[in-house]
Amino acid sequence: MNDPLQAIGTNSVAIGALYSCDITNVSFRVVNRGKVPVVIERLKPTCTCTTGTASTNQVAPGGEAVITLRFDPNTINGVFDRGVWVVTDDAETPYLRLMLTGTVTPLFSGLSEKPISIVAKEAGAPVTNHITLVAAGAGVLLGSPTIVTNGALRMEVMIATNTAETATYAITTVATSLELGRQTAEITLPVIGRPTAEPLVIRFSVVSGLELAAIPNRFDFSLDNEPQTYRVILRGKTAEMDPAAFTCAPALEGVSVTAVKGRRPNDLLVRIEVSPKGAEALYLSPDASLLLGYPGHRPATVTFANEAETEEKSGSRPSRLPSIFRSTDPDGKKKFRF
Repeated sequence: MNDPLQAIGTNSVAIGALYSCDITNVSFRVVNRGKVPVVIERLKPTCTCTTGTASTNQVAPGGEAVITLRFDPNTINGVFDRGVWVVTDDAETPYLRLMLTGTVTPLFSGLSEKPISIVAKEAGAPVTNHITLVAAGAGVLLGSPTIVTNGALRMEVMIATNTAETATYAITTVATSLELGRQTAEITLPVIGRPTAEPLVIRFSVVSGLELAAIPNRFDFSLDNEPQTYRVILRGKTAEMDPAAFTCAPALEGVSVTAVKGRRPNDLLVRIEVSPKGAEALYLSPDASLLLGYPGHRPATVTFANEAETEEKSGSRPSRLPSIFRSTDPDGKKKFRF
């Protein structure tokens, strides 16, 4: 082996099975087998879970250094192979790899890494969900929960505990959205018996109301002196859509929005008429969008962009939408085809 900087014994240490809260420090001895000093320029970790420190940055010929790896397995689950690259000033072999291997077991099984998705057909409808958490070892317990929501959601939590050799927690949640749309919640449970353990966090994504789709949902408008007309198919999940129940917000001067029955029972055909004054209102609006609503559904958003700005951003003139959806003919001679 011609590498000037070499690990004494091994450059890979198996540290076995760990819990996710077991922070581990492992030291490696490295020696300079070369004839000139070696400078350790930096220690580059293979992931954020591992950091390294060196007892010295310069190793004389025949000299040694101790490099200590700190491994925090909180973000790791299952088999791991992590470490650092020792970066030196040696021109031919500037890297020495020091690794830790093993297996990480979560303190509790049954915890979802992703937010738990809950769907309610309407606001005010409670939805129940069940979660079971099982401790990986004896003496590991959970404390009282803390609940945080985004304000438009009510979350109730009930916990049944079985503290046999290893604790089991049957968690029942009841989520009630106070308004249509997407809400979030977090339940935080402190871990007892493992001082270094991070609290368990159960995340929820709660959607209330049926899905309402706008087709298309984006238009380019111009700031010329001609009125512009856009058409949107609004598709809901109810058996039949009634144009009288359709809503649109906000109200903008010069922007008129009306709806009639579509081809399908669950469709509405929405006509958006924009006068020159309305085009100015859209241009000056911070988000230039309309919320198309229908009872029991989450609103669908239709956005507008000034075509001059779209052209500037893309570097080319934007393509016009098919005439089935858009017309700029002020005298009405061009007909929409459906």
